[in-house]
Amino acid sequence: MRKEADEDIRNCIKPYIQKIIDAILQDVSKVSYAPQTDLLLRIIKNEQLSNVRRSYGEADGQNFSDRDLNQFIRQGRDKKIADDLKNNKDFLDVVLAIKRMNPTDRLNLYTKGLETYSPTWAQLGRIDPAGQTEAGQEAEKMIAKAIVDLTTELLLLSDEEIENLNK
Repeated sequence: MRKEADEDIRNCIKPYIQKIIDAILQDVSKVSYAPQTDLLLRIIKNEQLSNVRRSYGEADGQNFSDRDLNQFIRQGRDKKIADDLKNNKDFLDVVLAIKRMNPTDRLNLYTKGLETYSPTWAQLGRIDPAGQTEAGQEAEKMIAKAIVDLTTELLLLSDEEIENLNK
Protein backbone atom coordinates (compact mmCIF):
# COMPACT_ATOMS: atom_id res chain seq x y z
CA MET A 1 0.00 0.00 0.00
CA ARG A 2 2.86 2.41 0.87
CA LYS A 3 4.53 1.71 -2.51
CA GLU A 4 1.31 2.59 -4.35
CA ALA A 5 0.93 5.85 -2.41
CA ASP A 6 4.55 6.84 -3.12
CA GLU A 7 4.10 6.01 -6.81
CA ASP A 8 0.95 8.16 -6.95
CA ILE A 9 2.85 11.08 -5.41
CA ARG A 10 5.71 10.70 -7.91
CA ASN A 11 3.27 10.60 -10.82
CA CYS A 12 1.47 13.65 -9.49
CA ILE A 13 4.59 15.84 -9.27
CA LYS A 14 6.29 14.45 -12.39
CA PRO A 15 5.07 17.28 -14.70
CA TYR A 16 6.41 19.88 -12.23
CA ILE A 17 9.71 18.31 -11.18
CA GLN A 18 11.89 20.21 -13.69
CA LYS A 19 10.36 23.55 -12.65
CA ILE A 20 11.01 22.68 -9.02
CA ILE A 21 14.62 21.73 -9.73
CA ASP A 22 15.16 24.91 -11.78
CA ALA A 23 13.72 27.03 -8.97
CA ILE A 24 15.94 25.36 -6.40
CA LEU A 25 19.07 25.67 -8.50
CA GLN A 26 18.07 29.11 -9.78
CA ASP A 27 18.85 28.17 -13.36
CA VAL A 28 20.11 31.53 -14.60
CA SER A 29 19.69 30.60 -18.23
CA LYS A 30 15.91 30.66 -17.77
CA VAL A 31 15.67 33.88 -15.77
CA SER A 32 14.84 37.14 -17.49
CA TYR A 33 16.85 40.16 -16.34
CA ALA A 34 15.30 42.65 -18.73
CA PRO A 35 13.65 44.85 -16.06
CA GLN A 36 16.87 45.12 -14.05
CA THR A 37 19.07 45.73 -17.06
CA ASP A 38 16.68 48.35 -18.41
CA LEU A 39 16.88 49.97 -15.01
CA LEU A 40 20.68 50.19 -15.24
CA LEU A 41 20.39 52.05 -18.55
CA ARG A 42 17.71 54.34 -17.05
CA ILE A 43 19.95 55.06 -14.06
CA ILE A 44 22.78 56.03 -16.41
CA LYS A 45 20.45 58.29 -18.45
CA ASN A 46 18.96 59.90 -15.31
CA GLU A 47 22.41 60.68 -13.93
CA GLN A 48 23.40 62.20 -17.26
CA LEU A 49 20.25 64.34 -17.35
CA SER A 50 20.81 65.45 -13.75
CA ASN A 51 24.48 66.31 -14.16
CA VAL A 52 24.93 67.55 -17.73
CA ARG A 53 23.11 70.70 -18.80
CA ARG A 54 20.84 70.14 -21.78
CA SER A 55 22.10 71.91 -24.85
CA TYR A 56 19.58 73.75 -26.98
CA GLY A 57 21.43 76.79 -28.31
CA GLU A 58 24.79 78.32 -29.04
CA ALA A 59 24.60 81.22 -26.58
CA ASP A 60 26.38 81.12 -23.25
CA GLY A 61 24.23 79.25 -20.74
CA GLN A 62 22.25 77.43 -23.43
CA ASN A 63 24.59 74.46 -23.65
CA PHE A 64 27.16 72.35 -21.89
CA SER A 65 30.39 74.11 -22.84
CA ASP A 66 34.07 73.19 -22.73
CA ARG A 67 34.27 75.31 -19.58
CA ASP A 68 31.50 73.18 -18.02
CA LEU A 69 33.36 70.02 -19.01
CA ASN A 70 36.61 71.28 -17.46
CA GLN A 71 34.78 72.07 -14.22
CA PHE A 72 33.06 68.65 -14.34
CA ILE A 73 36.47 66.97 -14.66
CA ARG A 74 38.15 69.15 -11.98
CA GLN A 75 35.37 68.35 -9.50
CA GLY A 76 35.54 64.64 -10.30
CA ARG A 77 31.77 64.63 -10.67
CA ASP A 78 31.71 61.30 -12.51
CA LYS A 79 33.36 59.63 -9.51
CA LYS A 80 31.03 61.42 -7.06
CA ILE A 81 28.02 60.21 -9.04
CA ALA A 82 29.30 56.64 -8.83
CA ASP A 83 30.04 56.98 -5.10
CA ASP A 84 26.51 58.24 -4.45
CA LEU A 85 25.06 55.22 -6.26
CA LYS A 86 26.63 52.94 -3.65
CA ASN A 87 23.81 54.14 -1.36
CA ASN A 88 21.03 53.76 -3.94
CA LYS A 89 18.90 50.67 -3.25
CA ASP A 90 17.58 50.45 -6.83
CA PHE A 91 21.10 50.52 -8.20
CA LEU A 92 22.32 47.89 -5.73
CA ASP A 93 19.38 45.64 -6.65
CA VAL A 94 20.42 46.00 -10.28
CA VAL A 95 23.99 45.03 -9.38
CA LEU A 96 22.73 41.89 -7.64
CA ALA A 97 20.67 40.98 -10.72
CA ILE A 98 23.63 41.61 -13.03
CA LYS A 99 25.75 39.38 -10.83
CA ARG A 100 23.46 36.47 -11.73
CA MET A 101 23.58 37.11 -15.48
CA ASN A 102 25.68 34.95 -17.74
CA PRO A 103 28.95 36.62 -18.84
CA THR A 104 27.82 37.22 -22.45
CA ASP A 105 24.62 39.00 -21.40
CA ARG A 106 26.58 41.00 -18.83
CA LEU A 107 29.10 42.10 -21.47
CA ASN A 108 26.27 43.09 -23.82
CA LEU A 109 24.68 45.15 -21.04
CA TYR A 110 27.97 46.90 -20.29
CA THR A 111 28.37 47.70 -23.99
CA LYS A 112 24.87 49.20 -24.09
CA GLY A 113 25.62 51.16 -20.94
CA LEU A 114 28.81 52.62 -22.39
CA GLU A 115 26.89 53.55 -25.56
CA THR A 116 24.22 55.43 -23.57
CA TYR A 117 24.76 59.11 -24.40
CA SER A 118 23.25 61.81 -26.61
CA PRO A 119 24.42 62.34 -30.18
CA THR A 120 26.36 65.53 -30.80
CA TRP A 121 24.92 68.37 -32.83
CA ALA A 122 27.52 67.53 -35.49
CA GLN A 123 26.23 63.96 -35.62
CA LEU A 124 22.65 65.25 -35.92
CA GLY A 125 23.67 67.85 -38.50
CA ARG A 126 21.85 70.62 -36.62
CA ILE A 127 21.58 72.37 -33.27
CA ASP A 128 18.74 70.54 -31.58
CA PRO A 129 17.73 69.75 -27.98
CA ALA A 130 17.75 66.06 -29.00
CA GLY A 131 21.53 66.40 -29.30
CA GLN A 132 24.37 67.63 -27.19
CA THR A 133 27.60 69.58 -27.58
CA GLU A 134 30.79 67.56 -27.89
CA ALA A 135 31.68 68.60 -24.34
CA GLY A 136 28.25 67.49 -23.11
CA GLN A 137 28.56 64.14 -24.86
CA GLU A 138 32.01 63.66 -23.32
CA ALA A 139 30.59 64.28 -19.82
CA GLU A 140 27.74 61.85 -20.53
CA LYS A 141 30.26 59.21 -21.65
CA MET A 142 32.27 59.76 -18.46
CA ILE A 143 29.14 59.23 -16.35
CA ALA A 144 28.23 56.04 -18.23
CA LYS A 145 31.78 54.70 -17.82
CA ALA A 146 31.90 55.53 -14.11
CA ILE A 147 28.60 53.68 -13.51
CA VAL A 148 29.60 50.63 -15.57
CA ASP A 149 33.01 50.55 -13.83
CA LEU A 150 31.32 50.75 -10.42
CA THR A 151 29.02 47.89 -11.38
CA THR A 152 31.93 45.67 -12.37
CA GLU A 153 33.76 46.63 -9.19
CA LEU A 154 30.78 45.75 -6.98
CA LEU A 155 30.41 42.33 -8.63
CA LEU A 156 33.57 41.30 -6.79
CA LEU A 157 31.74 41.68 -3.47
CA SER A 158 29.49 39.06 -1.92
CA ASP A 159 25.72 39.57 -2.07
CA GLU A 160 25.74 40.39 1.63
CA GLU A 161 28.47 43.02 1.23
CA ILE A 162 26.50 44.63 -1.63
CA GLU A 163 23.30 44.67 0.43
CA ASN A 164 25.19 46.21 3.38
CA LEU A 165 26.35 49.17 1.29
CA ASN A 166 22.85 50.66 1.57
CA LYS A 167 22.71 50.43 5.37
